This record gives sequence, C-alpha cells and structure tokens, in this order.
Amino acid sequence: MSLTEGPSTSPEGLEHGFDYGFVVTFVDEDARDHYLPHPEHVPVGRLIREAAAEVVVFDI
Repeated sequence: MSLTEGPSTSPEGLEHGFDYGFVVTFVDEDARDHYLPHPEHVPVGRLIREAAAEVVVFDI
C-alpha cells in the first residue's frame, strides 16, 4: 500500500469545491478489501468523514 496526499495544485480549476485529496494504492483488490475493515483504518476513516464536508471515493 502507498499513500499520497495533499492540496490540489491544478491550474485547471476542475476540483468542484474539493481542495485536498488522498490517493491510496493497493497491489490488488484483495489487499484493498482487507484494508477497509482493518482496525487501524476504521477510526481514521471515521475522522476523515467527520472533518470533511463531503467525501468522494473512486476505485480504479
């Protein structure tokens, strides 16, 4: 798993109100599926949802 995070630096202005992002990369879908309910991930996900006005998730 790798994590990249930071504010938008795009000059295009297509963020649709979002100003910060996280990209989490997993080796495969199985690794992602094991990460989602992990006891260390659940409270972090909760904090992000409580702090953010809106959250968008894309699995690609």
